[in-house]
Amino acid sequence: MQPSASELEQSTIRKLDRRIIFIPFILAVVSFIDRVNISYAALQMNSELGLTVTTFALGAGILFVGYCLFEIPSNLVMQKVGARRWLARIAITWGLVTMGMAFVGGIWSFYTLRFLLGVAEAGLFPGVYLYLTYWYPDAHRGKANALFLTCIPIAVIVSAPLSAWLVSFDKTIMNLSGWQLMFLVEGAPAILLGFIVLACLPDRPRDVAWLSPAEKAWLTDTLEREVRAASSEGRHDFGYALRSPTVWGFVIAYFCYACGSYGLTLFLPQILAQLKFTTLQTGFVGALPYIAGLIAMVANGKHSDATGERRWHFALPMLIAAAGLWLAGMTMAQPQLALVFLTVAGAGLYASLAAFWARPMAFLVGTAAAAGIALINSLGNIGGFAGPYMVGYLKSATGDYSAGLIVLAGLLAAGAVIWLLLRDRPARAS
Repeated sequence: MQPSASELEQSTIRKLDRRIIFIPFILAVVSFIDRVNISYAALQMNSELGLTVTTFALGAGILFVGYCLFEIPSNLVMQKVGARRWLARIAITWGLVTMGMAFVGGIWSFYTLRFLLGVAEAGLFPGVYLYLTYWYPDAHRGKANALFLTCIPIAVIVSAPLSAWLVSFDKTIMNLSGWQLMFLVEGAPAILLGFIVLACLPDRPRDVAWLSPAEKAWLTDTLEREVRAASSEGRHDFGYALRSPTVWGFVIAYFCYACGSYGLTLFLPQILAQLKFTTLQTGFVGALPYIAGLIAMVANGKHSDATGERRWHFALPMLIAAAGLWLAGMTMAQPQLALVFLTVAGAGLYASLAAFWARPMAFLVGTAAAAGIALINSLGNIGGFAGPYMVGYLKSATGDYSAGLIVLAGLLAAGAVIWLLLRDRPARAS
């Protein structure tokens, strides 16, 4: 007997979940560790190099300037040369730059290498989002995105104790400072992963033997049907992505998300230090918001797919995260209570991310998807510069992190409102 369409769908998606997401997931875990480990280096590096809070915030965030400038070209190149070769190139170059961070000697070398890290990483996350559209039909992208994006909380859960532990090896190995050792150890895996990607990652469904002919036919037909439907509405070319008010709305909503996410992530160890946790304690306590975020992300992604609803599955967690950051800012004098609210904020931030990318992926196809997803990720990630800089500036101006957390809360709430106002389809002519 021939399998039914539903049986083919279930068996195909199970195979994709096992075989397609794993390598990009590991790649992104290492990428995010190398992007945010600067937050733990700061506990030691800032005083050693004479960096102020504002100087650190500028250097930490300047990564996203390089990221923004090269994101769209990177995604367009990947569409031409294939995911396997391009993602491998990204991994090898960012690994080399991360290891180079061990030799930073002052403000300008710090700024330069953080900028170059953004250039090297540009295209990784939007490249994976685009890659998933080559494999997953729209009905399954919320879960696929959630599975992939668990890389972010998992990266911080792993990075927090690992980075704090490595930083504690100050002057004990080759007379290196702990922060220098951390960059060398955590940068090396990316180079190895680049060669693994080159050897193992398939570009398209036609390249694999582990899908049966019936599964491959179902997947190809479903994806092609979705592309034709989107193309009939004109949502497939580069110009549409640049002209669409909805795409620019996605950019603004993601900017607000990134301000809150990176403003918290890049300063969390220093916030916890203000709450009187020791360096080693910050490595474990600092993982709590991301453990909560991991659980919330998977649950929200599955529920979003089951219901087909994307608006409130992003907006409501953003509002919860905003409330968590605001309450944390108001309770900095009570460390345990502030930690509870920071954990709530982490849960809301990562739950919202699970639903975000499914919406633009359904809205755009073809070249519009390559350009639009990169546009949203690159310009939105300027929030990764703006959020930390605002937190650092307000810390310098006020003496603590309360004002910065409250401002981040306001931005998250604004992003939720903008998201709710967006339309998913272009208006039809009457």
